[in-house]
Amino acid sequence: MLEEYNEFLTVDDLQKALGIGKAYAYQLVNSGQFKVIRVGRLIKVPKKSLLVWMYGDNYEEKNHKEEKKEKSKMVPDGSLILTDKEDILFFERIATLPLKKKQKLYRVIYDLLDLSE
Repeated sequence: MLEEYNEFLTVDDLQKALGIGKAYAYQLVNSGQFKVIRVGRLIKVPKKSLLVWMYGDNYEEKNHKEEKKEKSKMVPDGSLILTDKEDILFFERIATLPLKKKQKLYRVIYDLLDLSE
């Protein structure tokens, strides 16, 4: 499920994927039941977070064993090494933002996804 969606879903994507209305989709993203990335009015839902919410913690464990591709990570100098295609596409899209918004977004993403380890 959700294979046709990017790694980060919009509220519209969430609405279509779950077959719910717009109001309920916004209610869900505001409920705190799964991780949400917010920058200004932009709301993105990590697909993995949504799948764990839908299928429970066993989804994370099961897919962690099957997944062997290298993940994006931070290195000691503070740089981010992007190896996942979806991560690269996401960061390319936000590269067009003004500097202050980019800095804020990166801090939120690093904290949310715990990339500092």
